[in-house]
Amino acid sequence: MDPEAQLSYLCHHPTQYLHVVMASLIRSAPATMAHILGKYGWEKHYLPPVIPALLFLGGLLICAQTPGPKSLSSRLELIAICGIVAGLFAISNYLLWEPVGAQVQDNFQGRYFIPILPVAGFALSKTLLSGDSLRFWAFFMLSVGHLSMIALLVKSLFF
Repeated sequence: MDPEAQLSYLCHHPTQYLHVVMASLIRSAPATMAHILGKYGWEKHYLPPVIPALLFLGGLLICAQTPGPKSLSSRLELIAICGIVAGLFAISNYLLWEPVGAQVQDNFQGRYFIPILPVAGFALSKTLLSGDSLRFWAFFMLSVGHLSMIALLVKSLFF
């Protein structure tokens, strides 16, 4: 790896780099979601896809019911912060871990995006769906997802 040569490559080929980032993000989306919602430990212990889906949907419903910023400009600022943090992560990862001119980034992992998730949730709050009846379903999905995750952890560790 050569960060200086990689930075030079990135500056001279920005559109090609954007293509690499987008393709890599799409390719790593299932693993990223697994890291955020359903992977535990450092090994390859993944949960069945239904559990991360329940946790994601429950979290989305919670965000939909949380009061957020009232102005559109405040929401756009929060979304811009998320985009800038994700972009800076992608650039630093590319400079430090990929060979010069690499056509793929293999280091996108969900745990790196966890700090921006609350900001994204806050930016999207009360904009998707709202209603008190959804609160029940949000807590139901989160409870079932977490209890299933605990049961699978106990099963894998002790049985």
